[in-house]
Amino acid sequence: MADCSHDQNPFECPICLQLLTDPVTIGCGHSFCMNCIKKYWDVNDQKGVYSCPQCRQIFTPRPTLNRSTVLAELVQKMKRESQAVVQQAVEANPVMSSAGSSDVDCDVCMENKLKAIKFCVVCVASYCEAHIQTHYTSAALKRHKLVNASSRRCEQICPQHDKPLELYCCQDQQLICMQCALINHQNHSLASPAAKRQEIQEQLKTNPDVLQEETQKREMKKQEVKQASVLHKQSAEAAVEYSEKIFTELINSLEKKRADITKMIRNQEKAEERKAEELIHTLEQEISDLKRRQEELGQLLQIDDDIYFIQNFSSIYNYQHSNLCNITVNQHLTFEEIHPILSELKSQLDDLCVHDTVRISERVTTVHILNDEKITKYLPSRPKTREDFLIYSSQLCLNHQSACTQLSVNNNSSVSWNNSFGSSGHLLFPPSQPFGSIMHSSLLSSGNVNLGFPITVPCRVFDTPEIQSSTYQVLCDKSLSGCCYFEVNYAGTGCSIAFSYDRFHQAGGSFQFGCNNRSWIFDFPKADINMLHTNINTINSIVSSKIGVYLDHSAGTLSFYSVSDKMILLHRVQTTFTEPLYPGFSLQKWKNGSVNICDLPPK
Repeated sequence: MADCSHDQNPFECPICLQLLTDPVTIGCGHSFCMNCIKKYWDVNDQKGVYSCPQCRQIFTPRPTLNRSTVLAELVQKMKRESQAVVQQAVEANPVMSSAGSSDVDCDVCMENKLKAIKFCVVCVASYCEAHIQTHYTSAALKRHKLVNASSRRCEQICPQHDKPLELYCCQDQQLICMQCALINHQNHSLASPAAKRQEIQEQLKTNPDVLQEETQKREMKKQEVKQASVLHKQSAEAAVEYSEKIFTELINSLEKKRADITKMIRNQEKAEERKAEELIHTLEQEISDLKRRQEELGQLLQIDDDIYFIQNFSSIYNYQHSNLCNITVNQHLTFEEIHPILSELKSQLDDLCVHDTVRISERVTTVHILNDEKITKYLPSRPKTREDFLIYSSQLCLNHQSACTQLSVNNNSSVSWNNSFGSSGHLLFPPSQPFGSIMHSSLLSSGNVNLGFPITVPCRVFDTPEIQSSTYQVLCDKSLSGCCYFEVNYAGTGCSIAFSYDRFHQAGGSFQFGCNNRSWIFDFPKADINMLHTNINTINSIVSSKIGVYLDHSAGTLSFYSVSDKMILLHRVQTTFTEPLYPGFSLQKWKNGSVNICDLPPK
C-alpha cells in the first residue's frame, strides 16, 4: 500500500492508488474503492478479523459497506474539472495528442490518456504537457527533478521503496535506491550509475572486440568443419569406388562381403556427416547470437541512459562461451588405408573373407571428421518461448520427510492437504500466538502494464513446537543452481511457491518461508501473486493455474510465468544469490489446495 504522506490525493484509493471508484468510508474514517477493500478483507475472511489497511484499526464483525454518495460526487466533479483542463490544453496546443501504443501515458489524465512528456523522479509519475505545468509554477514542485518520459522509467524505480535507482552497490553488484542504501547496504562500497558505466566502458576499451573475436573463431571453426566434411566425403567416395572395383572381380565368392563393406563405409560417412552438420548448426547459432549481442552492445553504447545501460549490459556482454572452438577437426583424413587390404583380400581364399572383413570394419570406424568430443548443445542466453525454457527443464522431487504432518505427499511430485486431520488440524493462528506486521509500499509493473496493487499483510513467526509442526510446508530434496526451469499446476484457491537457502529435515521446518533473509515465498491465489521476503510483502494480479518458474542463479533472477499458448511474465526478482536454492511449496493459506510438479521433457 502506498505510504501515507501529506501530499497524497485525498480522492485516491490508498490500495490501488487510483481515483476512488464506488467510494466507501469505513468506521475509522478512511476511504477506499469498494472492490479494493472487499478484496483486501476477503484475504482474511477465514480469520474473521478485518482491519483498516492504513491505520490497522480492527473491526469485528466485518463492516457493511455502503457507497459514499457525497464522496462519489466529489470524485466525479474532480474528473470533469481535470478533463476540462486537458481539453483546454489540447485546444490551446493542437500538437498534444493521445498516447499511442509506443508512448507513455500521463498518470494524471482520467479517461483520454494524453502522451506524457516528462517524468518526475520525486513523484514517480509521468505527466502530459497540461499536467506538468504545476511543476513549473508551484514553488514546492519546482524543486522536483524532471526527466523525459520513457517506458523504461518504471524499470528504474526500486520495487521495494518506490524510489528512483540512483546508486550502484559495488559489493552486491546491483542498482539500489537511497533507502536501500540506508537499510540493506550499509558500509557497502557505492558508486553513481554514471561512474559505474564509465568503469565498464573503460574495461571495454582494453578489450573492445571480445564478441567479434568469438564470432571470428566460430566462423573459422565452421569453415574448418565444412572443409573437413568435404574431404571426408571425397575420401569415402574414393573408398567406395575402390571397393566396388575389387568386389566386382570377386562377384561370385565375395558379393555378400562387398555389400557389407559398402554399407559399413556409408554408415560411417553418414554418421560423421551428421556430427559435422550438428556442429555446423550449433556454430551458426552461436555466431548468430554473438552477432546479435555485438549489435545490441553497439546500440547500448549509443544510449545516454546510464541506468538502462547498466541494467542491460550484463545480459548482453556476460556470455558463457562453449568449448566448440577447441574441438579437433581432422583435415587429412582418408579411407585409403583400406585399399591395400582390399587388394590383399582379392588374392585370399574364401575362408579368409570373414577375418579380413572384420579388419576392414576396424579401420573404417576410426575415420572421423571430429574426435569423440562431446558437442555442447546451443543454449539460448535469454529464453523467451516455452521451447527455449524447456531446454533448461529440471525435474523436481519432493522430500516427503520435510513435509508438515498436515500435508500429504504423493509420488514425490504432488502435495495436498491431509484430510485425515480434518478442520481440527488447523493450528496456524491460535489467539495466544503473537505476530508482527511490517508495512511496505511497492507497485510492481511489467512495461506499461500494471500488475496489481500492494497490500500489507501480517507475518507470523513460529516459536513453539506445536506451531512448527503446522507450517504446511514441504521442501524439495535437491537444490538448484545455474539455469533451471520447472512448472507446477495448482488446484483449489491457490498455492505458494518458495525458495530457501536452508534445508530442513523435520516435518514442516522450524521457520516460515519468507520471514527471514534466507528464503522467499510467492503466493498464487486465483487472481493475485504475493511475494514475501524478509517480512516484506507485496501482492500483484495474475490469472493462471499453471506457473512456470525460471531461475538464473548466476544472474540473480527468479522469474514466474503464466504458461498457456505463450509465456506471460508475472513477476521477476532481481537480487544476488549466494548459495544454491531449495524449491519448496506451502499450502498454509490454501485449505484443501494441492500442488503438482509437471513432468517436463528432459534436457
